[in-house]
Amino acid sequence: MGTIRADPVNTGFKLLKDFEAATFLCVASGTMRNWRYSGQGPPYLKLGRLIRYRFSDLAIFLERRRIDPEGIGKSKSDFV
Repeated sequence: MGTIRADPVNTGFKLLKDFEAATFLCVASGTMRNWRYSGQGPPYLKLGRLIRYRFSDLAIFLERRRIDPEGIGKSKSDFV
């Protein structure tokens, strides 16, 4: 498998195949299939029989799962 590189101009519109998306997320292709079947995971496009993922959707999916250790155990009032 090759390296997936972000195109700074059209990154959001780049469509990745299932195995490319799995590589980017560091999971197995089977995990991607399981996520689709169970309604979890990143949004995807179905083009006939083809499954494709937008690079921008994968980046958003990762960002939403980001955990900030600095924020754990603090109440909202601690951040004011």
